[in-house]
Amino acid sequence: PDDLSNKKLNKAGSYDQQFICQCPCCKGMSLGQIAALERKERMMLLMNHNYLAIQNLCEEFGEAPVNAQYLEKRLRKSKRKDIRNILCCMSEIETMCQSDE
Repeated sequence: PDDLSNKKLNKAGSYDQQFICQCPCCKGMSLGQIAALERKERMMLLMNHNYLAIQNLCEEFGEAPVNAQYLEKRLRKSKRKDIRNILCCMSEIETMCQSDE
């Protein structure tokens, strides 16, 4: 929930099975334990986990001036593979939103 990175729990070796999520939804379960849940239970848990992660990020954004520099700092510790693309898009958005004063 900290970096919004994507993990495919149905692909062996694509995630650290020992990683333990401490969010209120996962309640200290490891990714291996979550992957072993029945599909319906796993999907429900992951939907709630993802919702919480997005809510946390929106709350953080509401408290900070969100711009390309902020995002770069925020995403620096992320394991996401699309950081460069995100920052490029944010830069384009900032350019479009600048007023011609």
